[in-house]
This record gives sequence, structure tokens and C-alpha cells, in this order.
Amino acid sequence: MCKVIITHDKGKGNLMKKFLSILMLSTIMTGSTVALADDDMHAPSLPNTPAVQYLKRIGAHLAYVNTEAGLPGYVSEINGHRTIIYLLPDGKNFFVGSIMDNNGTNLTLKSANEEEEKLTSALRQLKEKAEASASDFGSASSSPSPSPISNNPLPTTPAPQGLKSEAPVAPQAITTPADSTPINQDVSTNYINSKISASELLADVKKTAYFEEYNNNESAPAVYLVADPACPFCHIAWGMLNDLMKTHNFSVHVILSNALPGSEALVNQLFANSDIVNVWNSGAGSKDGVAIPNVAKVGSQEWNSADAFRLKNNMFAEKYRSLTTSGSKNGVPIIMYVGVDGKVRAEQGVYVGKDRLDAMKAFLSGLPGWKAI
Repeated sequence: MCKVIITHDKGKGNLMKKFLSILMLSTIMTGSTVALADDDMHAPSLPNTPAVQYLKRIGAHLAYVNTEAGLPGYVSEINGHRTIIYLLPDGKNFFVGSIMDNNGTNLTLKSANEEEEKLTSALRQLKEKAEASASDFGSASSSPSPSPISNNPLPTTPAPQGLKSEAPVAPQAITTPADSTPINQDVSTNYINSKISASELLADVKKTAYFEEYNNNESAPAVYLVADPACPFCHIAWGMLNDLMKTHNFSVHVILSNALPGSEALVNQLFANSDIVNVWNSGAGSKDGVAIPNVAKVGSQEWNSADAFRLKNNMFAEKYRSLTTSGSKNGVPIIMYVGVDGKVRAEQGVYVGKDRLDAMKAFLSGLPGWKAI
């Protein structure tokens, strides 16, 4: 069983409607530019043509920008690399680059430049929102702020199974080192982190977007997992926690964050999915080589809401990465919980030796009521 909990601030408004980077591939263009396209009621829907099917198979995320010379233009993003493409009328072909008119004007670049002023304003709003979110998470020495009221927009019961995925996203390597020294057994007190107070951790968790997984009951002691869906070590950590939940009474609160380059879109697509629990449990974002379904268009209301959740989670992840640092710039996974003695246990990274499940049991042994069931 499981439930989903997500909190957000209604009063701060939406993020910018669309944030697109357009990489110009014309041989006479060497730089790159950024465009912000307004939502257009007359924008063509993405056709299900052979060309589009091919782009999806190779993992492209497509977002409409404009139409030039009768050709709809889309930003195509693959693993963080963006370029602009135009779909040809035959449905089978597309081209990459810029459209020029008979006066030598680069219409694609012109359109992008016309939107640059809007982008500047949108980026300013984004920066202000990020700074406002940052103020929600004080430093380790500050007093915790009052917990906000939860306002969860996602369903609390999983939707039916049978999810369809796009082409698998290749896992990215991270620099979080795995400790080569076996963890001493039955000494969970070794992981007590005196920098983190239980009240502060619990207050901060309530400011994030998270979903809760449990096998026994929803009031079971909570373990907090900060994870990046593209992180293979996060997948290992989740796999062990998921296995141990079958035999021990605890729940896992999954707090998604984009610690790795290019994983922003993966986090957003997960948050935009109304079936996020089943998507995660199917392996999308929680296992190596399983694709995350594309359910939200860049700039849509669903995308913007997901982006706001991601930014809040990033603030949480950054704060607790600094408090559990192991010297890694990425610093995921982060695993924390409040022990039976009221003290916080925490670790950054995950031990991956042959006895790793026993090591995870030793780490979790400070949970209230820890014992096999």
C-alpha cells in the first residue's frame, strides 16, 4: 500500500510558462540562443507520424515553438541536449537547423530574439521564486519554521497498472563513492548526525513534494530517501529499502531531486504523472534502464506545477546534502530517519558490497520497533 503527499504554495503563482533553449546548428551560426514561446491556442498538436515516432523512440522530448514557412517547429531535447527541428508535410521526414528567407534573414533566430525580452522577465520571476523557496529552508542553526498545511494534488490510491513507457533512459554515472569498508553491524548509533535535529527535519520534509511507500501500515516509522531518478546508486538504495519493507515495519518517503546533469525533465515528468506511485513501482525512476513516461508538455500547467515541486525538493536536498556531506558534489542518495532515541540517523551515498543488505539493516536498526515481522 502507499499514499502520495505533495505540498505547495498557491499564493506564489506559476513559474514561467515555457523555458526553452534553442541550439542553432546552421553552419553560419556558432552560438546558441534561448527562446520563450507563449502558449498558443492555435499551436498544432504533436502528430503521430513516422518522423515523430522515430524521435520519441530515440528519447526526444518535443515542445512546439513556432511555425515558419508553413512548417511547425519544435524544440527537441535528448539527454539535456536541445536543438530545433521542423516537421515536413510528408510525415516521414524532418530537418534540423534554421529557416532563412529570400532576404537572408534567419527566421528561426529572429523569432527567438523577439522572445528574448519575455525570457529575461521569466528568468527573473524564476530566480525570485527560487529565492523565496530557499527562505523556507533555513540553515542548520536556524529555528524550524511552522509546518505548512499539506495540499496534495495527487491521488492517494494508486491507479491501475499497465503503464506504457517511451524508450529507456540510459542511467548516468555519479561521483558518489561507495564505501569499500563493510559497515559494522548492530551499531546504528554510528550514523547519528548531531547537525540535524528531528524537529527541523520533520518540519522541512513537510515543505517538500514526496510520496510515501509502505507495506504494512501508513503510520509506520518513516525513512526519508532523497533520490535522483537517473542515479543508479539511488536505485540500489531503493531496491534494498523496498525489500526490507516486506519484512520490517517502516515506510519510505521518496523525495525526488535532480542532482545529476540533465535529470530535471525526468523529475518533472514523474511529478506531472497522476499515477506517480505506480510509475515508480513499475521501475520508472527507481530501476536502471526503465523509461519514464512523457506525460507533460514543457510549459503546460502540469509541467509548471511539477517544476515548482522540483525546485522545493532541490532546496531540501541541498540543505541536507551539506549536513551529510561525504565530499561528493552530487550527494545522492541521502537516507535519513528519526531513531527510537529521537536522534537523526543519516548517510549520503550507499554501500554496495556483497553484504550490503546486512549493512542497510544495521543502519536501519535504530528505527522504533525495528525487528523482523
